[in-house]
Amino acid sequence: MNKELIIGVVTYRELLEAMQGSTQDHWNEVPFGNYNLTLDLNDNIYENAERGGHARFYVAYVGRNAVAYMSIFASEMSQHKGIMCAVTDSYYVVPEYRKDGIFGKLLTFVEQDIKSLGIRFLTIGHNPQYKGKTPDLLLSEGYSVTEIAYTKEV
Repeated sequence: MNKELIIGVVTYRELLEAMQGSTQDHWNEVPFGNYNLTLDLNDNIYENAERGGHARFYVAYVGRNAVAYMSIFASEMSQHKGIMCAVTDSYYVVPEYRKDGIFGKLLTFVEQDIKSLGIRFLTIGHNPQYKGKTPDLLLSEGYSVTEIAYTKEV
């Protein structure tokens, strides 16, 4: 990576503009199970959560190119009154930048940002259909496996 990496907090609309087709590329690469769903972002949910202070969006740039993003939702934990937790909605690194350490740098930025907002925990999901090194990175960064989710169409 020759150019400087810049990571910033952006609005939902800025995230969509910056990443343009990458959200669809992300969905194509790591679909939600085998349910034959089409990506159809619910802008109202994202924008309402953003207005209410419960969503945060991040983009990493190399030069003018957006190369990674993460979106999170934050709320008070239901079993632990007064403790805030954020959960990743999605994250993605453009394939040609995956070996440059960008995800780790994005993760560090997000952790520092949400900590400054009083959020104590960050939960990151990982789709097992994607065989990348994300679980190894997360474990090396101090994350613990706290839950495994199973989904079934009913």
